[in-house]
Amino acid sequence: MNIILLRHGATRGNEEHRYVGATDEALTPESVRKLAAAAGGFRARFLCGRPVLLLVSPMKRCRQTAELLTGGLAADGYSFAARVVPDFRETDFGAFEYKTFAQLDGNPEYQRFIDSDGETPFPGGESRGEVQERVTRAFREELGKLSTAGGSPDTIVVICHGGTIMSLMERFAVPHRPFYDWQCANLAGFSGRLALLPEPRITEVKPLTLA
Repeated sequence: MNIILLRHGATRGNEEHRYVGATDEALTPESVRKLAAAAGGFRARFLCGRPVLLLVSPMKRCRQTAELLTGGLAADGYSFAARVVPDFRETDFGAFEYKTFAQLDGNPEYQRFIDSDGETPFPGGESRGEVQERVTRAFREELGKLSTAGGSPDTIVVICHGGTIMSLMERFAVPHRPFYDWQCANLAGFSGRLALLPEPRITEVKPLTLA
């Protein structure tokens, strides 16, 4: 089956280069405009005539992105289902939440985080390993629901966060590439082919951008 992993549209915090994790921001008006302009092309390219499963983070910025891209698909005759996946939420940045890189410059805890190549936990928040564990566990659980339901969609669309995408792609993409190789901008991500068994694998990966 096909898989699309797309990062949500931009929020004010994204545009100001802040760590936006638990802060439940809406999209900027400009991002809403970009999504409205891209929706028709996205549907025609990736969704037309195919059974689609949408998996979306519970954060407002992701739900809003999903609604703008796929709203009305069922009414338009698409075979379409959608589920919110709580564990697809963004990293808990703890004490760094909603701070800019400039605000954190000179902070000893931030320097330790940088020196560890992002391996140490965010103070009062999550580590990269903890995020990857909850995200990949949730992904496997969603794929397990497909087998018990007795059928699979042609396309899975995951609308989530940069950290979620990097966690999934580092674990499941073939050939393997390191975590930070999978960074992507807002309204960008990856498309590929998903094999379910014996272990999820994402192959034929191509970069994707809507803006």
